[in-house]
Amino acid sequence: MALSLYYDEDDDENENENKDKPNNDFKNQQQINTSKTTNNNNNINNKNNYNNKFNDDDIFNNDKIITKPRVTTTTTTTKNTSTNSNINKTKFNDDDIFDDEDEDSNSNKTTTTTTTTTTTTDTIITNDYRYQKTVPFSSFCDLMNRIINDTKISNKKNYLEKFMNHYKDEPNNFYQLLRLILPQLDKDRNSYGLKEKTLARLYVELLNISPESVDAMRLLNWKKSTNDEIGGDFGTAVYLSLKNRCNNDNGRIKVSMGDINESLDQLSQPLTDKKTKVSILKKVLRSTTAQEQKWFVRIILKEMKNGLSDNITLKFFHPDAIDHFNITSNLRLVCTNLFYMTQSKQKELKDKQKLEEKENLLKQQQQQQNDLDIYKLEIKLFNPIKPMLANRQSIDNLSMILNSAISATQFVVEKKFDGERIQIHKDGEQVKYFSRNSNDSTGIYGSMFTPIVKECVLAERCILDGELIVWDSISQRFEDFGNLKTLALNKDGISGSGDPLGINYGKQLCFIAFDILFVKDQSVMNLPLMQRLMLLKRCVTIKSKQFEISEQTTVNSISQIISLLESAIINREEGLMLKNLHSLYVPAERKDKWVKIKPEYIDGMGNGADDLDLVIIGGYYGSGLNRRGGTISHFMLGVPFIADSTDTDIDDESTFDKNVIFYSFCKVGSGYTDIQLKSLQKDLDPHWNNFSTSKPPSIIQLAEPFKEKPDVWIDPRVYSKVLQIKASQIVVTDKYKCGYTLRFPRVLKIRDDKGWKDCCSHEEIIDLFTNYSTNLNFKRDHEYGDGSGGKNKKLKKSKKTTNQLLADSGLKVLSIFQDTDTSGIIPTQNIFQGIEICVIKGSSGEYTKSKLEIMIVEMGGSKVQYPSRNTNYVISSKEVVKIQNLIQSGFIDIVSFNWIVDCYNEKRLVPLGPKYMIFSTESTKKRFLLDSDQFGDSYINETTEQSLKDSFNQIDKLKLKKQLSINSTTTTTTTSISKYFSNCWWSLFKEFTFYLDLYQVVGEKSTLIENNNLELSNLNIQFYGGKISIEFNNKITHVVLDSLDLSRITFIKNKINSLSLPIQIVTTNWIQLSINNYSIQPILEILD
Repeated sequence: MALSLYYDEDDDENENENKDKPNNDFKNQQQINTSKTTNNNNNINNKNNYNNKFNDDDIFNNDKIITKPRVTTTTTTTKNTSTNSNINKTKFNDDDIFDDEDEDSNSNKTTTTTTTTTTTTDTIITNDYRYQKTVPFSSFCDLMNRIINDTKISNKKNYLEKFMNHYKDEPNNFYQLLRLILPQLDKDRNSYGLKEKTLARLYVELLNISPESVDAMRLLNWKKSTNDEIGGDFGTAVYLSLKNRCNNDNGRIKVSMGDINESLDQLSQPLTDKKTKVSILKKVLRSTTAQEQKWFVRIILKEMKNGLSDNITLKFFHPDAIDHFNITSNLRLVCTNLFYMTQSKQKELKDKQKLEEKENLLKQQQQQQNDLDIYKLEIKLFNPIKPMLANRQSIDNLSMILNSAISATQFVVEKKFDGERIQIHKDGEQVKYFSRNSNDSTGIYGSMFTPIVKECVLAERCILDGELIVWDSISQRFEDFGNLKTLALNKDGISGSGDPLGINYGKQLCFIAFDILFVKDQSVMNLPLMQRLMLLKRCVTIKSKQFEISEQTTVNSISQIISLLESAIINREEGLMLKNLHSLYVPAERKDKWVKIKPEYIDGMGNGADDLDLVIIGGYYGSGLNRRGGTISHFMLGVPFIADSTDTDIDDESTFDKNVIFYSFCKVGSGYTDIQLKSLQKDLDPHWNNFSTSKPPSIIQLAEPFKEKPDVWIDPRVYSKVLQIKASQIVVTDKYKCGYTLRFPRVLKIRDDKGWKDCCSHEEIIDLFTNYSTNLNFKRDHEYGDGSGGKNKKLKKSKKTTNQLLADSGLKVLSIFQDTDTSGIIPTQNIFQGIEICVIKGSSGEYTKSKLEIMIVEMGGSKVQYPSRNTNYVISSKEVVKIQNLIQSGFIDIVSFNWIVDCYNEKRLVPLGPKYMIFSTESTKKRFLLDSDQFGDSYINETTEQSLKDSFNQIDKLKLKKQLSINSTTTTTTTSISKYFSNCWWSLFKEFTFYLDLYQVVGEKSTLIENNNLELSNLNIQFYGGKISIEFNNKITHVVLDSLDLSRITFIKNKINSLSLPIQIVTTNWIQLSINNYSIQPILEILD
């Protein structure tokens, strides 16, 4: 029987013995006799129960709403309540199903716990669930079912109002209700650490069913639809799998909302282990119906999917609730400060406001007054404030904004950095960090950045708003957003990276502050931006590239903005922010008071990247109860890659098909209609294969370890679908094998006329990023007609040039990207005929970029502004920052401008040689060696005075490079670092060899001591040049003990004495202390 899954094996043996005792198990509960059940029901109404218990009798079937008298106000005054003297216990008596199942029950128990304690990082919160103990959870689930099954918002609100009108009007009571309706806004409960995949495995384990059974497969593959069921919602999968297994409503004691809240409190405790979580889930499972389980798991997943947004629900509770939440990000405070206001009361308030407007109270004045109400709310440190947002506007629309200025100095421009929006809260020594979504990020950034905050922020108590980014001291630039958490969490670390200096070498966090919201126990959000900036400068000490204040530049014209945008692009910044100096700080507001300007004149990232043909290589099941739930609604797109593609004959189809693999590139799930999606699904369904990490397909390559893994995959060589994609930006990423991905991709068109061989290749993606990263960020409809490279043309050529298009719009292209007008130049020679050249930079003297381009055209060549696979050479004056990405891509030769000059002066195609090369591809290097030695000394031509000088110069260049390079064939990486960086801080332990006290038996790995704290020291020692030995021999200089466990000190001393070795004993604290002080610290004797 299915019911046997809900009790322990020992229950059958003790059933008769314990028949008359209260028991938590569902089976025994069902066996409680009818008279006892009757007595329990009678006890619900006795004087010991909550005197205002929830009445769930048919609340949704009565047309007439029962409204109890209540006090309602529109102010934000905190309502004080006192405990009723009649409150003694809740309706759940001594056989409460949530008592511990192993605890002995006895008749002396007369009360049950009605409060739980929730522990957060800094505070302990006690929750009072006495009233909620009288509210059946089934009533809450009934409410949710009615809301989700009705499509009209007005009907959803009616159901919610009926429920709330039966609910006791106390602030704490409504908080316990709203945190179930809006679990995603409940910041009091930590993450449960339970996602669909984990829950599915736990349910299969709790139900003790075979993983191959229908119910188990439904849970484990909850996203998939079948012929009989629609997938995509885990709550529904739980319901369908449990409906024939769980108990029903007949004769059971109903679990209450208070019980559910208590269980959630227990699950959210930060130190709750898996065994405890399983025990909690088991108790809830035994005591609830399938419908209740459905909503229980949705609360855990914080995805209610009931069709009511956060704003609608909060506004339903009280018209000021949204403003309160934006200020505090704390649902508990919202419910404490505000009363539930019925819809009729809200309507009365609106009618009153409309009447006042008719009595000559201008709407604008009323709005200003409403805005000012926000600033009357109390701000508390460590309750994050919703950040003020910026509108996105094109440059065309900025004229209207600037023209609306009441003074010439009303607007300022700030640089927009590609980092994470962070709010810093400081209270003395305590510092916390919050993301734009009000999530606590202190655990990510705190240990690394808090010392900088304490050093640079002078105010004792304050809230700062700004951007957290990564500064790379090696490349002397700010890193892209994707590197932020890699640095903070040190995800890849050092071990196994192949780089002894580590992936984060030379990188540091930098906070760019641009606003202050709170200082000296007072909100300053109601001050104009101009005054807030003055306060910010007084509260912060600048520390270059670690803690800075965003620079402001006053602007009053489009030309000024264009000039600043040019500088931002050159410096590889994300864009600009235009701000009104008179603007107040309004939480969560997105208006033209703040405007963000990205480095593109039109939507899209420019450079043709908003029009890419990409092939589908994988699919994802949609989630939720919408029309796309349970179907393949999102797609992984990829690009073909062939190793050594330059040596591959593309026309040889069999070789091409055999060698090609597909790199993951991006994920897309928007832009197509439902009809288009159904057509795609119909075409692709027969060709999908389930993706298994144990047996991954060799044709599809994902970023390790299986990042962004699709649910299903397809072999494009067998069947392919190509999508035309538009995106806003291309960025570096470690989530996709390609190494790059698109921001905000969407489908423009399904290209049934193209196959996978017609889509963008991996090489072309590198070209695309190269163009973008060298600041070519303006949309050019005519480009890639001659610049997409390879075998594919991606974009149609426009009849107008970029300069003409921008001139028509009244804008000016950036000077460094302007194409030289050579329309009047007539070629006089055919030296460069058939050769495509891109000039990146000319000399600072006579041979400018423009002059070189004219010379190229005169010699019969063609010039482009953006290099691609069709481009033969890139010309530059030296190895400047702009061509670093081209050099890293390694696909094109970078030639000195002197070659162009020599060809022009000698009126012939001067052979390329090492003396002209800034960078040579591998194929070019091989070709050079056929005619000359590595120094450029020709095997064929006679030696001249000039050629000999050129060879000597080349020798000097190669000597310098060799001196700076590390010869891996003769020395190890560690030896090389020791040679060149012997006195640097990162070689702190280079002279030492350490033995870590990790094993009970010295040197025996099988005797590893559990729960040791030496792993971090292990990594630190290697990072700072030290060596680790697992053997206790004469090479060891130090033995490292765990500072928290010195119990083995005597053993280690005896071991050292027996070997008569000059070994010093240190602790993990000594390692860290030396690192912190950048020098070896004195070693103190460790007593036995």
